[in-house]
Amino acid sequence: MKVTYGGEVIKGDENFGDEMSYSKLYRVHTWDILFSNIGVGRGAIGIVPPYCDNCFVSNEYTILLANSKEEALFYINLLRTKEILCDILSFATGMNRGRIRWEDMCHIEVPVYFEQKYDMKNEVDALESLWSSYSNFERILIQKVGTLVLQLKLEDEDSRLRWLAYKPPE
Repeated sequence: MKVTYGGEVIKGDENFGDEMSYSKLYRVHTWDILFSNIGVGRGAIGIVPPYCDNCFVSNEYTILLANSKEEALFYINLLRTKEILCDILSFATGMNRGRIRWEDMCHIEVPVYFEQKYDMKNEVDALESLWSSYSNFERILIQKVGTLVLQLKLEDEDSRLRWLAYKPPE
């Protein structure tokens, strides 16, 4: 999985375990807050959508668990503000000062979520509607493209071998 600088959590490459260079992976679930330890300062913080449930991330990500959907949405929006991102970056290390560790980030002070004070139900409903629309779009697109690929024979063994011959090394 990946988190974009815009805060969108998306599926990454699908790999088998023996193809991974990481010795340990972590499973994420819908409504987990996920942030990139490297890209957090640029806004790479997002909420795991249902279509990424049970996917895995490396130790380059930190997973935060909220007590409710509303709380997750509250904190994700707080963590992406310039004020909090500045606090996060003040702990950052690395060549471009972009890497953060939970051991440092957990000391950053943020307002506490109170359900009675911050009503996030409409926002949660809107996000769930967005996720549902995206899943529907993806399903329809896969069906249409799949049919086209089969008709034009774009994914046969010859195509795969040709692709492997020209594919740049990883």
